[in-house]
Formats: sequence, structure tokens, C-alpha cells
Amino acid sequence: MDTAHTRPEDGASESSVRSTGMRAGWVDGAWTTVTRTSATVVDTATELSISPRVQYGIYAALFLIGLGMRLVRLGDQAVHHDESLHGYFGYQIAIGNEYEHSPLTHGMFLFELIAAMFFLFGDSEFTLRLGMVLFGSALILVPLLLRKQLGDVGAILTSVMLTFSPALFYFSRFARNDILMALFIALLVVAMWRYIEEQRHRWLYIAAAVLGFSMATKETAYIFVVIFAAYFAWATRYELRDILLGHMKLNEISPQGHILVLLVGLTAPFYVAGIALFQDLFGLTLAAVEGTPNVATGAPDGSTAIAVAAVLTLLVFGVGIAIGAWWNWRRFWVALAIFWAIYAVIMTNFGSHYPGVITGVWQSLGYWLAQQDVRRGDQPWYYYFIMGSVYEFLPMLSAVGIALYYAIRTGWRSIGLIAISVISFAISTTLLYTQYYQKPDPPSELLILPFLALAFVTLIVIPLTLNTSRFMRFLLFWAFGTFLALSVAGEKMPWLLAQLTVPFIFVAGHGLGILTNHVDWHYVWQRKGWIVFALAPLALVAIYRLIFFEFYDNFDISNSRDLSQFFELWALIAFCGVGLLLLIQSGLSQGFRTVLSVIAVALVAVMFAFTLRASFNAVYKHGDVPREMLVYTQTTPDLHETAKEIDLARDLAWNKSEFSLAIDTRDGFAWPWSWYLRDYEGVGYIDLEGEGATVGDDRTIAVINARNHDKVKESLPERFDEGRHMIHRWWFPEVYKEKTPGDVWNGLTNRELLRPIADFWFHRKLSTDIGYIDSYVYYRDDTPSAPLR
Repeated sequence: MDTAHTRPEDGASESSVRSTGMRAGWVDGAWTTVTRTSATVVDTATELSISPRVQYGIYAALFLIGLGMRLVRLGDQAVHHDESLHGYFGYQIAIGNEYEHSPLTHGMFLFELIAAMFFLFGDSEFTLRLGMVLFGSALILVPLLLRKQLGDVGAILTSVMLTFSPALFYFSRFARNDILMALFIALLVVAMWRYIEEQRHRWLYIAAAVLGFSMATKETAYIFVVIFAAYFAWATRYELRDILLGHMKLNEISPQGHILVLLVGLTAPFYVAGIALFQDLFGLTLAAVEGTPNVATGAPDGSTAIAVAAVLTLLVFGVGIAIGAWWNWRRFWVALAIFWAIYAVIMTNFGSHYPGVITGVWQSLGYWLAQQDVRRGDQPWYYYFIMGSVYEFLPMLSAVGIALYYAIRTGWRSIGLIAISVISFAISTTLLYTQYYQKPDPPSELLILPFLALAFVTLIVIPLTLNTSRFMRFLLFWAFGTFLALSVAGEKMPWLLAQLTVPFIFVAGHGLGILTNHVDWHYVWQRKGWIVFALAPLALVAIYRLIFFEFYDNFDISNSRDLSQFFELWALIAFCGVGLLLLIQSGLSQGFRTVLSVIAVALVAVMFAFTLRASFNAVYKHGDVPREMLVYTQTTPDLHETAKEIDLARDLAWNKSEFSLAIDTRDGFAWPWSWYLRDYEGVGYIDLEGEGATVGDDRTIAVINARNHDKVKESLPERFDEGRHMIHRWWFPEVYKEKTPGDVWNGLTNRELLRPIADFWFHRKLSTDIGYIDSYVYYRDDTPSAPLR
């Protein structure tokens, strides 16, 4: 028994203390009454001893491995439509042309990073993605800064998962801003929690700097700031109550409150455009929808709307400054200056376009609110359940298991919330599908919304009720809050999985570190616990074989083939039975908690092996082939190789000034050609669908959309060859859409329906053809290198 005079701060200690009675005695010469306590371990264990030198060596090895993996064959993959946009406009900045902020392409930081890579190393497909490689590799080292919070083992496991995560690996080699946001948000978490633990001002200023970069990179920053602010508002709820009642001053609030003040004070103006959700009530257009004449999407329409937007933004900006100054004017002003200096420099493209700050503050949110109903991608609400099960099953299943473990240990409060959330989700999804797919007489939305709201609210509240450390509660809140926010958002895309995966990896790393430290591995080895470790993956193989085991038609035991099949079945059953007996025996001798821990570690090892396979297949085998769900409306290798052909033909041309191309722009075919032909002078982008549109006699090469081919072919100049078919872009067959709860249940319980799912998960076999749109390439007969083709 230990003795304690005070109760530790909630979450500040990694253990909870339970009172067991009173005891009196002499302490330091005085008669003292103390409380007898029993320490109930929550998140502690004997930390595995790893010397700092070994730890740094592990991080260095992971970083170098991750960097090498991300650099290999970096320029070989065909440039995606979005990559071509980012690369083209980054190239314009690099050669000195202007580029202005457009909320369609998010913040300016991505373009400036790409331009910097082009300026330093030249423009190519390799350097187009190089900045993302560097940021994705830097992300691997972030857990090193949170070793105290994650634990030494937990931090290393987190870095391992950040290195090999399929989503992070793939999008570290993809010229989009999602991997940049993944790093920024992880660094923001580091700065916040290092400040809470150490209370050094520099961490506040680092947080302000990271916020500035985040807000200038992508609007998903708005989601994360709201999630973090919500957590810290809950953590300081009693302090906020006392401040509102006048019982406490704002400058007396805890470090968690300091973070809340920083988040709100710096970013509040960016959320003012959210009032556009209620613009119909005011009779104003505060965020114009797409297609509004002479008004940019997301911008206010009319002088009155502009004035209202300006006044509201300045008012909220002033309130944020007032709150920060009330808390601590010196610290807040420094943080404010850092934040706005970074944001303004980036969004104005280093001062070349000052309205970029204005469009960034208002239009960034206004644009995406206007696009919410557009639902680009048109993905179902369960999209990230599917993506997670295909790629990020290791961190997501681990995080769910960790949450369930703490919920069970916490008691009926958390278990009840989980039950309410699951039941509410089941009811609301059933009603939703009844409304959309089983007409007439669909249920009213007024009946659906309460169940849906209850499901979401309970899901987000569950982490806050768990009996664990405050850091683990924060990580779980971050993970489930992000999952919920991105699932509710109208636009769901595979690249957002990169930002969604990071919090789940931190939860999994922290939890698995605790689990690993709880097991006495020397004792397990001595008691032959390695048998349990080996049995777990073998049991999975046996169960898989049993699920899909089928007898041959007209089974005859006298037939040698059928007899061998019969023995195989009984061998599988016997193996499962013997394995179960061994597990029970091990549980009786070593303790069932230890055995369950060993099984969990073994299953994690199996999932890690499949994670490696999923990563390398997605990146190196199917990087630009839509057998992977990560590959979304992708440019084909056909086009990539054709672009190289065209480069060779121009290099061999005797008179390069006469070398010219015609690109059919129907269906957005100008991209990615605008990137591949960025330094060509004689390129004509023509919509050949138009009346009288033709390919001119002066063109050397023509690329024609297949939907215009029959119309244009007859009018092509005689000197062109017969043409070659080429697939322009292709996409994954989205057969998972419009599934009812009954479809999901049948898919998991019917072997015939489950087999295609298993074939895709294990082998990426598709049951439906890949979708595509194609074109034709024509070369004039005097084009250089024609014989090589």
C-alpha cells in the first residue's frame, strides 16, 4: 500500500488512485491522518529500456528507409490531373509569372513549394513531387518530439507506422497538399502538448507558426482547429465556467486554456464566412454558388454583402485580439505577428498579389461551403470505412480496440454510449436507405436527423468519458473527431485518407507501446509463450480456409481426390481445436491477460505484414493503375509514354519553331497536357466538339478525344498517319456505392458474395472493368522518330 495526501490532477499522472480507508500515525513528529490508497494502473508499465543512442539510431534508420522508399522511381508514374494543375502553376511561379490564390486549388503554399523545387533542381516529374517526399519523410520523425507523451516504445512504433502506412507512403509521392497538412497538424499537436507539459513560450510561437502554414495550405486546417479547440474547451470547462461567473481571471487559466485562447484568437476570422449557411435568412449572397455571373464562387455578391462580410470579419478579428490581450498581451501579440506574417507572405505570393489575404480569409471557407452540396466524388457516407479496411486496417482496428478496452474498463457509462451510438447509426442508416431507395412513402428527414445527430454526438463524446490519461483521451478525440468530420463533409476523396490516418497511427502507436510494456516478454518466452504468438497467424489461415472450403460436386469418399479434401477439412478443424486447447492451457499457466496481450501483438504483426504488401503494391505495382482505390481518376501510362515520344520528336525536329500540336480539350483533356507541354510554344488547345473546329494543316501532332474522333477524322489533313488509340485517363470501378445495410450483411455472411471482396483485398482482383475515357494520337508523316513508333 502507498500513502497519498492529495489526488493527482486528472490525466496529469498515468495512474489513478483509489481510496481504501484512513490511517493515523506519527509523521515527522506530528500526529497525522492520511488516506490509504491502492494504485490502479491505467497506462503505466515497466518501460522497456532502450538507450537514447539506440533510439536515435532507429529513428535515423526509419527516416532513411522512408526517404529512400519515397524517392525510388519517383518520376516514373504518370502525372495525375490534379498534379498537372499544381505543377503547371508552380512552374509559372518558378519562371517569374504571376499566379493568384484560388480556393479551388486550396492555399498557396503547395505552389510555392513546387516552384522552389523547380527553381533549385529544375522542372520534371521528379521535382514536381520532391517537396512532398521531403515533408512525408519529415513526418516520420515527429514522434521523436513526443517521446514523453507516447513513451519510448510507443513513439518508435508510431514512427514505424508513419513510415510504411499505405496512404502516407502513396501521397508522399503525389503532388497534392494532403501530406503537407499531415505534417503540419502533427507538428501542431507536438507544439500544443509540449507547451502543456513544459509551459515554455517558444512552443506557443511554434504552434502559431504551424497554424499560419496550415491555414495557407488547405481548408482541412479549419476542421482540425475546431476539433482541437473543442477538446481543450471540454478539458477547461470548469475554468471557463468560473471565468464567465467572475470567479477566475482569464490569465489564471491552465496551460490547456492557453492553447484554447491561441487557437480561437488566431483563427476566429477564418470562420466568419460560415454565416453564409444562413444567408437566405438575411436576403444576401455572402458566398456565391458556382456559376453566379461575374462573381467568384464563395465570394460575397453585391456591395451590401461585401460590406457585411468585411464588418463581421473585422469585428471577430478584433474580438479575437481582445481575448488574447486579456489573457497575456505580450505572448499573444508575438504569436499573432508570427501567424499573420507567415499567412500573408504565403497567400500574397510574397507580396505580388495582396488580395490573396482577403480571398484566403473569406473565400476559402465560402467556396467549400458553396461546394458542400455538389459532393465532388459523390462518395457514400461509409467511404472511409471502406478505405480504412483496405489500406489503414492496422492503425484503425488498433485504435478501435484500444478505445473498446478503455471503455470496458471505464464501466457502463462508456459502454452505454457505444451501444447508443451503434444503435443510432443502425437506425439512421436504415431510414436513410429507405428514404432514397425504397419509394414511395419514404420516412421524413425529421425522423432521421435525431438518430443521426445522436449517433454522431455519442461517438465524439465517448473518448472524453474514458478512464485513461488526458493525452490518450486527446488522441482518441482527435482520431474519431477527424473520422466523423471527413465522413460528414460533402467531398470525400482518397487523398484525405492521409490526413485521417495520422491521428489513428498516434493512437495505435501509443496504445501498442503501453501493451508491449505490459507484457513480461522474458517470462513469456520462458513459459513457451512464443507458441501462442505463432498460433495466432496460423489460426487466421485456418479460419480463412474454413470459410471458403467447398466440397467438389458429387462428393465420393472412395475417390482419392475427395478423400484428401475430406482429410484437409478435418485437419483444419483439428488444428483449430488443438490451438484453442493450447490457448486455454497457456491462459491458465501464464494468465489470460498475458495470453490475450500476446495474441494482440501477434495479430498486429500479421496486419503489419499485410500493410507492407498493400503499400508496395499501391506505390510500385499499381501506382497509376486504378486497381487500387487510392488511384483516383488517374492519367494513364499510355499518355505518359506518349508525352516522352513527343519530346523525342521535338528534339529530333530540324526546325523546332514549326513543331506544333493540336490538343482536343473536350472532357478536360487540356490536363495533364498543359503540364507535359508546359515549355512548348506551338500548342493549340481546341475544343473539337465545336461547329467547324478542325485540326490545321500546320500541326505536327494532333491528340483527339475519342468522342470527337469520327467527326474530326474525315477532315484531318492528308499528311497525317492512321492514328493510334490511347487511353487518356481511367478510374476505379466504384461498385461499393448505394449499398444498403442488408447488402453489407449479405456480403459478410454469404460466401459467394464474400469471395470477390476477399479476392480484391488479397489480390486486387476486380469483378468489374476499369472505367476509362480515351483519345487518338495522329502524327504527320514527316514527324521525326516516326519509324521508332
